[in-house]
Amino acid sequence: MLNCPVGCTQLGNCNHEMGNCECPWPRRGPTCEEDPLSLCYDDPTNHTVPSCGIRAPKNCECYKQCQNLHCQDSNGDVYNCEHELGRKIGEARCFLYRNRPVDQQGSAIPKKGKEVVDWYRIPAQGWYVWKSGKPRWWWDWLPFKQRWALRGSYEEFVIPLEDCPLNCTSRGVCIQEITQIKCICRKGFKGLACELDDNEEACWFSPTCNGHGKCKSGFCHCDPGWWGLGCTRSSAYALESGSKAVPSRLRLRIYMYDIPSEHTFPGEYDDGVYTRDNMYAAYEYFIKYFLQDWDVRTENPNEANMFFVPALVYFYAGNLGNPLPHLRKVVKYISTTYPFWNRTGGKDHFWWMTGDQGACWMPEDLMRNPIKLVHFGLTGSNLTWRDPPRDLHLDKEYGCILPERDIVTPPVVHNKFPNTGKSIDLFKTILENRGSDARLRKLLLFFAGAFQMTDMMYSGGARQGLNTTFQNHNPSDVLMMQGTTYRYDDLFLDSKFCVAPYGFGWGLRLSIAVTHACIPVIIQDHVHQPFEDILPYQQFSVRLRVKDVPSIVSILRSYSDEQLAVMRYELGKHWAAFLWPREAGGLAYNYTIKALRKRMYNYAAEYYRL
Repeated sequence: MLNCPVGCTQLGNCNHEMGNCECPWPRRGPTCEEDPLSLCYDDPTNHTVPSCGIRAPKNCECYKQCQNLHCQDSNGDVYNCEHELGRKIGEARCFLYRNRPVDQQGSAIPKKGKEVVDWYRIPAQGWYVWKSGKPRWWWDWLPFKQRWALRGSYEEFVIPLEDCPLNCTSRGVCIQEITQIKCICRKGFKGLACELDDNEEACWFSPTCNGHGKCKSGFCHCDPGWWGLGCTRSSAYALESGSKAVPSRLRLRIYMYDIPSEHTFPGEYDDGVYTRDNMYAAYEYFIKYFLQDWDVRTENPNEANMFFVPALVYFYAGNLGNPLPHLRKVVKYISTTYPFWNRTGGKDHFWWMTGDQGACWMPEDLMRNPIKLVHFGLTGSNLTWRDPPRDLHLDKEYGCILPERDIVTPPVVHNKFPNTGKSIDLFKTILENRGSDARLRKLLLFFAGAFQMTDMMYSGGARQGLNTTFQNHNPSDVLMMQGTTYRYDDLFLDSKFCVAPYGFGWGLRLSIAVTHACIPVIIQDHVHQPFEDILPYQQFSVRLRVKDVPSIVSILRSYSDEQLAVMRYELGKHWAAFLWPREAGGLAYNYTIKALRKRMYNYAAEYYRL
């Protein structure tokens, strides 16, 4: 067990494995004494949580600090900033206090009518320019009407904190709406004056910090002797001199890297924007369950045969942003700090990418080796739709995944489908009745959603084929709808078959259909489905090619009631693999661990194409 510099635990946690201090974002230094966002606090006299958000204006010098933080290796190209906020600084508005030196600037909102500041806009295409090899900040004058308005709104305006209840407890932004004044709270706080802690959201991975610490805006400040994400670590191991690490071959043992917050942190995405679309949150369920799963998790990296990289990609790139700069930064850290990545080239390492197109835009150097956990399993060589807008040197040989290495997992079913939470009772009845369903299920086939007739990249032609097939002839027991409906959830329960296409990336309808006991009709050419090498899809689903769509009705009518009962009975055996919340009966985490165990054996057998 290594010790840390004296004073580390005042703000941070001592990582006794590495002998360094884990600091709350954005702090760094041997004792977390450095604050790279010192000019980004809503209340300069109370440094609670800084922000680089562009929704509410801040001091221009704050945005300089944000650029230095989020765009360290961008070389002047905003596309290569590690965080979406770094790329979007060109949309920000800012102010500078007159007659103040840089170190006395701050982001406290000035009062209207008291022109103690000058307002600026950062040009969208030129938030800094390169001159003599050094960045130079470049401002444009900001029109008066845009100065205090929240970005994207002319009915909400920022006002000084003292105009809000309790000054928003120095934990948020004060907003004037047409009829009211309110606080927009920083991540980790809630209430009318941001006076309450919001640990369930901020520390979603362990709101109680494992009972060994306190949640502080996404960082668990641990009791002495504990460290790591959620204060779940308390032991450290080191090889004896001259000995060699021997990974276990008997069972899956996963070591999770403790990555400093300066490299990866679950921070807020913008001012007051810190929640995520739940359907992209499979990695959050995985992390929450994995932190407590000591059957597979190990604190000893020398016995590990898999290494989990908690890169938290969604917090940096969102759904469709560029994840590569952030991933490269994380890989650079683990490969220069630990020996394990370089030992295998990353072939026994994995991370999550839950965006619509998952790993489709990965360049060759990151595509071939590490294991990606994704929701979109498109395969095939030289897929023309993947031609990138920039020169990313894509590895087109593999499409979006390499099936024997990467893992396709199910997304999280939206909370707006309440019947999903009733799947336990639904399938209990189905299993007891050997596949017979108490519901009448009057509809043969159901689909509701977009068709995008002019863009064949969308769904690979499946949705367009459905629309063409049924636009002039729609049988009474077939329901094809453009858009959505308030009966969406119930219609899955009223249908025998439900179409499961993809869109501009993975689709949610497979999981919805399965959890509603509607036999999924999967029309996704070249796309691997969740846990396809584990689950017997042929027993509980119908697979069609896009070219089969014109015959879909006759194909589905050929199934007898007895065959449907058998398929529904098989759904009853496997539905839990498509659901994440354990309280609703979900076993997606367990299946993910099973898939990782299989990859461990695949790697040992050299099944990977190297």
